Amino acid sequence: MANANIPGKFYLIAAMYAPTEAERITGAKKKVVVEPRFVVADDDQAAHNQTILLVPRDIEIDPDRLEVFIALPFGR
Repeated sequence: MANANIPGKFYLIAAMYAPTEAERITGAKKKVVVEPRFVVADDDQAAHNQTILLVPRDIEIDPDRLEVFIALPFGR
């Protein structure tokens, strides 16, 4: 009964962009491209997809360097 009207679960999401090895040598650090925030999603994949959709389109992103973080902060 507790989950009867809830369309999904609360997820905490964020994304960071990792520098290349050459950029790391010159001192570049990872940068946050999606600030941590809560979303409601049906499952982990849906939360991951929502995070990807929040990545700004005005910056060129190499998908292999994008790190997506999702967590269930309140349990399953």
